[in-house]
Amino acid sequence: MVTNDEIRQRLHEQREGTNIKEYLVCNNCEGAYELLPGEKPEDFSDECECGGKLTYSKDSSINDNKPTKTNKMVKNGLIIFIVVLGLVIFIGPMAYIGFVGMVVSHDEESGSAYDQLAVLKSDYNSLNDQFTNVQTSVDSSNNQNAKTAFINAKLELVKANSDINDVESALSSGKSKDEITQRVNTAQTQLNKAQSELSNVKAMI
Repeated sequence: MVTNDEIRQRLHEQREGTNIKEYLVCNNCEGAYELLPGEKPEDFSDECECGGKLTYSKDSSINDNKPTKTNKMVKNGLIIFIVVLGLVIFIGPMAYIGFVGMVVSHDEESGSAYDQLAVLKSDYNSLNDQFTNVQTSVDSSNNQNAKTAFINAKLELVKANSDINDVESALSSGKSKDEITQRVNTAQTQLNKAQSELSNVKAMI
């Protein structure tokens, strides 16, 4: 039974042009069907094609407010953006810190290797001066064995200089830490060998 209040409300809505429309709204896909004049909710099944349940709604603004695929895409895109932004904010500084740490570590290793190279060059120059002094004594002596031993010792010194150049080349070309360490050890061993050979020559004169 329609009450007088409802009749007055309908007449008022018609005069004002704000007649409230009626809809069947799905609670799953959120789609809405506008009931045409003469249609009733009872004329339809209460199940939507998507499997959701249809509910009756009397809301003149439902079409304006109901979600659309575009709105859903925008919403999903916003969620994805927020997630990605969060990852960037969290991971970005961590990656930067890791990168800086790696660079600092690499610089420290390189600095240490250059220090070792400087020591090798200093030791070589000192040993080369000793060879120059001993050569004078060897040349003035009549000891042929000492002269032969000095020549052999000098060859070892030349090899040491070549090994030191290999260390410098490895550093300038950015070779691995292991490769540089190996070349440093080789150069140091060769310097020690040249020093030992020179000591033998000194013992002969």
